[in-house]
Parts: sequence; C-alpha cells; structure tokens
Amino acid sequence: MNIELKARRVAIKPRMIEHVDKRLSLALDRFTRDIRGAVVRIERSSGESPAFSASVQISLVDGGRVLVTERHSEWETAIDLASDRARHALSRGLGRRRVLTRSRDPIPWMPPAKDANA
Repeated sequence: MNIELKARRVAIKPRMIEHVDKRLSLALDRFTRDIRGAVVRIERSSGESPAFSASVQISLVDGGRVLVTERHSEWETAIDLASDRARHALSRGLGRRRVLTRSRDPIPWMPPAKDANA
C-alpha cells in the first residue's frame, strides 16, 4: 500500500515515518486489495494548548474515499486513534458495498435435502 506522509508545523522524523507505516499497515492490512493509497497529514495547532491533528485519507480502487481526523496532545496517539477510526470506517463502508453487491446476485435454486431415513 502506498502511504504518503505530510506535516504542517511539525518536522517529519524517521520515527514518525516508521510509526505511521506500522500503524496504518496493521489497521488496514485486510483491505489492501480495496485500497489504492493513503495520505496521512499531521498538523500541530497553534495556540495555548499544543495539540496535534492527524488526518487519514484513504483512496479506494473504485474511486471512493474515506477521511478521518483525530486530535490529541501527542502525535503518536493522534495517529493511533485516526488509524483505528479509519479501519472501522473502511470496514463499515466496504461491508455495505459487499452486502449490496451480493444481494443483487440471484440465489441459486437448491433441491430439498433428502431425508436420511427414507
């Protein structure tokens, strides 16, 4: 999976790249055939309370997108929360699509089961 990391008001360090890669790979591993790529944006807010905003935008093979944003005082936790929410959102969204796709398929006719005593 192609993961792109962008930062604003934060220096990108090798530790940050490794953390993002590890967390997204673990969270989205089962959806790799449905995902074209992901963009992770980390931004430090300016203000009295320093907080980090982590957003994960996932581009799907069929053209859809999933966008999730989380805020926390630590960048690692913001990434962890955003990747978990992205996994849940992707699971819900793809689950709905698969159910709809399956419901359109005709149900094959099955003959009645034979009685074992007969």
